[in-house]
Amino acid sequence: MTSIKSAAALAAALLLAASAMAAPTATVVIACVNNSTRVARIVPSTAACVAGESAVTWALTGPAGPVGPAGAQGPAGTPGTPGTPGATGPAGPAGPAGSTGPAGPTGPAGPAGPAGPASTVPGPAGPTGPAGPAGPVGPASTVPGPAGPAGPSGPTGPAGPAGPAGGLSTTGFSTFTTIQSGFDAANTVYYFSPVNAYNSGLPVSAANNAQPGFPPFVAPPAANPVNFIMAPAACELKALNVGVLNNNVDSLPLNPDTIAITVERYTYGGPGVVPTAMTCSVTLRNQFAGTTAFCSDTTHTIALSQGDILSIGFSETDVSAPPNIVTVGLVCQ
Repeated sequence: MTSIKSAAALAAALLLAASAMAAPTATVVIACVNNSTRVARIVPSTAACVAGESAVTWALTGPAGPVGPAGAQGPAGTPGTPGTPGATGPAGPAGPAGSTGPAGPTGPAGPAGPAGPASTVPGPAGPTGPAGPAGPVGPASTVPGPAGPAGPSGPTGPAGPAGPAGGLSTTGFSTFTTIQSGFDAANTVYYFSPVNAYNSGLPVSAANNAQPGFPPFVAPPAANPVNFIMAPAACELKALNVGVLNNNVDSLPLNPDTIAITVERYTYGGPGVVPTAMTCSVTLRNQFAGTTAFCSDTTHTIALSQGDILSIGFSETDVSAPPNIVTVGLVCQ
């Protein structure tokens, strides 16, 4: 019992001594205790105990105790100084539009303002006023007024009496001529149409039409066969009409034959016989006997002087199964 009390007293003494000697920041006390006398001495942390002593350490601060109960609320403190106002925050979103309120009563009319300056822009035209009384008739105009719009067509009147019969034209001519083709070379131009009695020295063939006849004349049957016509009066050649009859028997092969007719013209003192633009062509198949074909040209017209020479050229693409009867008509008015 005595030892325990001595140890407790020693510890208390050392604690007081350590508290007085240790640096304010020290948390552990180091002491050397004499093993015989049990006398303790405080030493620095860097010192070592001598022989016959034992080192003893203890902490100045014990472990934290349990949290005590909350104390009673103290009295309210004095209000502090108001702080500086903070910056204005961003504007919030717009709220929904409120409903339209009822219209207020009409206020009294205000006094009339002063008259403004005269406008330089004419205002809109006002409505037409009522017609005034008719004025006196003015003198007759010497300038005719514009023609009014054409009225609708009236009904067709009754037919008039027949006029007198027309006389025979003395300013134009019509002519027809016929040949029998298919007696010579294909795709070669020959000319209508020699009178056989006049050209009796030539063979009965299209070859005696190998060139057009034109003045100056030479005795036939030389290079000037009678195969031209002369315009008896000045007129306009308005139509070339052509008809072709297949005068052959039925035969093979199936050969198409295209026959082209062209009006050629000779003018005295000119370059000779020259083809004109008046032309047409027909195509038929030679194996079908009795087949016919027709063409005409009324688009290209020719102004003729009295005495102009015309020759009619023809060519065909197939001469294997002759003959074709070709009739040509000219109309000059």
